[in-house]
Amino acid sequence: MCHYNKDWENKYSWITKANVHTRAYCKICRNELAVAEGLKGVNQHASTKKHKEAESAQAKSQRMDSFFTPKGSAQSEKVSLAELADIFHSVKHHISYLAQDCSLNVRKQTITDSEIVKQMTGGRTKCTAIVNQVLYPYSMELVLEDLKEVMPFFRRY
Repeated sequence: MCHYNKDWENKYSWITKANVHTRAYCKICRNELAVAEGLKGVNQHASTKKHKEAESAQAKSQRMDSFFTPKGSAQSEKVSLAELADIFHSVKHHISYLAQDCSLNVRKQTITDSEIVKQMTGGRTKCTAIVNQVLYPYSMELVLEDLKEVMPFFRRY
């Protein structure tokens, strides 16, 4: 009787060790397979219809990672700055959140060569959150700083 061999992971990226030492786990099929006969059991599993179909579907579909920018990356920073500037512009010119969302959708359809525009989001909920949690507090800080420097209506004793 054979046991799971860690070296198989070098040849088959879809295999990992299961809880029992005589079994392996297929990441593609999300199923355990017997390795009592060694590599023969792994090869038999790889040739099954279920595994081949799952492998084909995985190759054709996009990974979820492709839809998101890693947090803290340079690209993520650029996207955040673009979103913030866009929302600030909308607030400054009294553009509604609904119109802001619509204009962003138009930009995404017309400016197709920009990775930053492709990743921007600006729905009503996000716009509201950015205005209330970022732009408003920062603008209040600026106003208070200006008032501390120039207080014509207070007398200092």
